[in-house]
Amino acid sequence: MLISKELNAAFNEEIGLELFASNQYLNMAAYLEGLPLKKLGSMFAKQADEERGHALKFVKYLNDVGGAVVIPAVAAPTPTFKSVEDVIQQSLDWEIVVTGRINAMMTM
Repeated sequence: MLISKELNAAFNEEIGLELFASNQYLNMAAYLEGLPLKKLGSMFAKQADEERGHALKFVKYLNDVGGAVVIPAVAAPTPTFKSVEDVIQQSLDWEIVVTGRINAMMTM
């Protein structure tokens, strides 16, 4: 294996978080399209696809370095939102968390 057990575990956790983000952004897209804010909803639907793509890239990386891929359970997305502003704030907050996690993985 070309990756430490600690980093392998972090990648697996990140895969789960990327899949959670994909579901969360899909839920946000559905909420926005129901208002109807179709273009904004479409942007979040594209973001959902992008997050799933990130998860797949992490899976491929772990396989390429001989790591062990373990897809974790994914938490349910937030079911409702207070407003469009709430959606935007939650997405910004999430992206800040993810950036911090990726930076921490880079230090490993």
